[in-house]
Amino acid sequence: MRENLSGLLQSLMPTLKQTLQQPLTQAVVALAVLVGTSPASAAICSKRNSPKKIANLDATILPESSGLAASQLFPQRLYHVNDSGDGSFFYVSDEEGGHLDKVEIENFTAHDVEDLAVGACGEQNCIFIADIGDNKRERSTIDLVLIAESAGFKNSVKPLHHLTLRYPDRPHDAEAIVVHPNGDIYIFTKEFSKEDRKAEPAMVFRLDKEDLFATSTETLKKVGAIDLPWLNFEYGLWGQVITSAAISEDGKSLAILTYDAIIDFNLENLNGVDLPDVRSLEAGKDYLITDLLRLTLQQEAVTFRPGTQTLLFTSETADSGVAPLYKIDCEGGSRTGYAAAAEYMRTGEKRHRSKKRSSKSAKRR
Repeated sequence: MRENLSGLLQSLMPTLKQTLQQPLTQAVVALAVLVGTSPASAAICSKRNSPKKIANLDATILPESSGLAASQLFPQRLYHVNDSGDGSFFYVSDEEGGHLDKVEIENFTAHDVEDLAVGACGEQNCIFIADIGDNKRERSTIDLVLIAESAGFKNSVKPLHHLTLRYPDRPHDAEAIVVHPNGDIYIFTKEFSKEDRKAEPAMVFRLDKEDLFATSTETLKKVGAIDLPWLNFEYGLWGQVITSAAISEDGKSLAILTYDAIIDFNLENLNGVDLPDVRSLEAGKDYLITDLLRLTLQQEAVTFRPGTQTLLFTSETADSGVAPLYKIDCEGGSRTGYAAAAEYMRTGEKRHRSKKRSSKSAKRR
């Protein structure tokens, strides 16, 4: 065992030397990534507080909010898309619903945009516009448009890249996409029979990060299914179909939104987004269901607030003529591991500087 440990330390020594030359916060966060842990890791949310409305979005601009993503580059910034029929646009606002701007996507004809996400796209960060809706299940291909994040957007923007995708089996209707921190993209389908009024397990498909800039039609990989009719059996049809999804900044939590509930999955305990059979999962440990019954008219958009376990979600316009924006905190306000690590080290640096000042002051006295 000593020999193995010695070999491991020797292999890590060049990286450790480089890391220790960084400022204290960067060094420890880098080590957290290297080792796969953090000095102040936060538990996955085990209980959520009641939802709290934090803003009303302008319903004349966003009457059918269908996708929501929080920028990881620009604090307090949110990206939105409307449901089908809106055109080739996305929207930018702050968390109070203010400064709501409409941006046209050039050289792109939308079919049915249903969701969006943010994540890495090569050396940049992008907004991923997901044109994946297909109510009649007849589209031979779907589209994913990458927009490079910018400090400011004009009235229109040229996409960084436009991906054409196909499913490996048949057409699917879908309303949910996430971009994993490792760069892979996941699409969750919306499976149900209108005739039988019965939901079916949602299919999960993946686009590997290596294929992100493909120039020809790329075939998605089927990685599994999420049996929400079994997991959410108490909720009926509309609590068993996926309307949006989000993944935490550290990749440890997956949030699935339905019309009646939010389901948190603990990816740290599971095999990543490639979830096993949900019938083998343990409630309270592997997943958490939070009831949203009768809260909104039709919630179809969810995102994690960066660096936290707090979720933000929106609904289509209610009878009052406003489109509400809600937040739902994790009880105790837990943060994701890297954000907690960074905060821990920031306070550590302050304590370190304070001790140095106290020591110098004592010497002067």
